[in-house]
Amino acid sequence: MNNTNQNKLYCKAAIFTCNSCQYSTTIYSDTEWLAVTENLFCDKCKGACDRNYDTGVIYRDDLDEECPLHGQFANLPAGKHHCDHCVASTQTHWTELIVHCHECNKDTMLFTAYTIGKNILEFYEQCIDQRKPEHPPMMWIGKEGNEFFIISGTGAGFSAT
Repeated sequence: MNNTNQNKLYCKAAIFTCNSCQYSTTIYSDTEWLAVTENLFCDKCKGACDRNYDTGVIYRDDLDEECPLHGQFANLPAGKHHCDHCVASTQTHWTELIVHCHECNKDTMLFTAYTIGKNILEFYEQCIDQRKPEHPPMMWIGKEGNEFFIISGTGAGFSAT
């Protein structure tokens, strides 16, 4: 895996075009290289492998007008969707992902070219926001049998569950 610049913010856009109907759209990614996980097992080795790739998540601006950065799972290319024991290559770049075309309802959209993307500034801000801690710091205080907490900051993203 290419783990260089893990702390550096990644925010790119590219045009993906359908091989079937020629529909094209802008796809955004906040991850350059797909991560590897110990939790998934591939179909070929039936769990004998010790690593497998996570599913790629991309963002696109053509699915929802109210949400121009709509998240979607993408498929791994043939020959790269199994563990190290099943494939020669151990790296998958986000531009290798196969994206679903909602026009012809097939998994046939492939990377065409990098682009700026009309929503790249909004996507950049979203990427920065996602890197912030999800929950603000909390301090539990017990006094005379009562317990309560203090939330530092605005409390944005705090979950009561």
